[in-house]
Amino acid sequence: RRRAAGGCGPPRDRDERRNTEAIRMRRRSHILSRSAAVLWALCLVALAIRLAAMTERSLWADEFFSLAIATGHSVEHPADRANASLGDYVEPKTPVPASELKRYIDHDRPPAGLRRVSRATFLSDTSPPLYYLLLNVWTRIWGTTDAALRSLSLVASLAAMPLIARIARRLGGRRAVPPSLALFALAPASVYYSTEGRMYSLLWLIVAAQALASLRLRRRRG
Repeated sequence: RRRAAGGCGPPRDRDERRNTEAIRMRRRSHILSRSAAVLWALCLVALAIRLAAMTERSLWADEFFSLAIATGHSVEHPADRANASLGDYVEPKTPVPASELKRYIDHDRPPAGLRRVSRATFLSDTSPPLYYLLLNVWTRIWGTTDAALRSLSLVASLAAMPLIARIARRLGGRRAVPPSLALFALAPASVYYSTEGRMYSLLWLIVAAQALASLRLRRRRG
């Protein structure tokens, strides 16, 4: 009797614990799959909106400036520091057709290296050279069209979304993820700067990565 009594209790408890654990695992798997579906859906919405916005307007002065620096051409510098052999803009003595100025937003043959791009950045701009260096490599692969220029910003903004989702989850739980991603995907300022050929989307990506890294370090130390 003692063996029967002692042998019936523990197996039943173990079975109950296993069933409970299995139910928890299924619920967790269901929640994770649903969260992943929401993330992918919002990413697709963000992509569709940004692809449509990319073609709504033509390039403006700052975007031409991005192309000039990324292709190794300095266009804003003191006149006495201009070096035409390094691709710097030198004001012509007589009027020239616009087609002649187009060379400042195209790659030379051979293309300018990263060292020359860095030089053009420090000579013409006050921003760090990382964006222009990445844009140099990007436009060598995809060209210097409007879409090619803006697509780097588009990719950077989409790459920031998983990081934003993780930050939202750490700070506000799973329920905070969908509204955070929806705000980033649909906010007019987010859409605009995600489709502009400037460094703002890359800045979002870097800031999101730094914020997530800081949260992880804080958790480890805590």
